[in-house]
Amino acid sequence: MGMSPKQVMNVAEKLYSAGYISYPRTETTKYDPNGFDVRSILREHTSHPEWGRTAAYLLRTKYAKSGHPPKRGIDRGDHPPITCTKAATRDEVGGGAAWRVYEFVSRNFLGSLGDELRFTRRVAELKLSVGKSKSDTIKKLPTFQLEQ
Repeated sequence: MGMSPKQVMNVAEKLYSAGYISYPRTETTKYDPNGFDVRSILREHTSHPEWGRTAAYLLRTKYAKSGHPPKRGIDRGDHPPITCTKAATRDEVGGGAAWRVYEFVSRNFLGSLGDELRFTRRVAELKLSVGKSKSDTIKKLPTFQLEQ
């Protein structure tokens, strides 16, 4: 983000005070399964110009029947994970550093709602009379893609 941790926290606290993100001073990464409604936040973000299609996709697929958040994560006993609380554009949050922090929180939130990344790795090694050649490829298996 091009900012020190202290600068990021100062910006995050301003975004929190303005109602754009939840309380930023937390170590918890696990959502409360009974008190956090994923669908309400996703609905808010479906019209966002940069990640609205991703939010709509999650609503249509993984969260079509239930608003319960993923079960993974760690509860440190302090505050809930940092989330975007309302959709906002670059201009609405003030651009610059505020936008970089808000965008990071929002995209991280959407990513946390998706499935775990799965991939296959294939390593092929060929022994030729003139030497040795090695190929190493990683292929992401289909899940969903955060849209730019």
